[in-house]
Amino acid sequence: MSRERIDALKKPLTDLGYLPAELMLRTFASLRPHDLLFGRILNSYVFGERAKPFPLLHWLGDGTRTPAALVLWTLEHLYLENRLVGPNPF
Repeated sequence: MSRERIDALKKPLTDLGYLPAELMLRTFASLRPHDLLFGRILNSYVFGERAKPFPLLHWLGDGTRTPAALVLWTLEHLYLENRLVGPNPF
């Protein structure tokens, strides 16, 4: 993600006022596709193993809307600027 992509998200998010829950679900699911989808299908279908509970899947089922200001702040400060590390970390 670049500054340009974040800037492109600002208007639609600000106009709507929140990040829709469906988009949040797709975003998190795309971060770890092997763990969330492929590995589970492979183990259950190919190997016949029962799927183990995976807490993230239950958390993703929560349809909470995320305020636009929080999404934009997180993208700018934590993702783009990586403020969790560095000379003045959070």
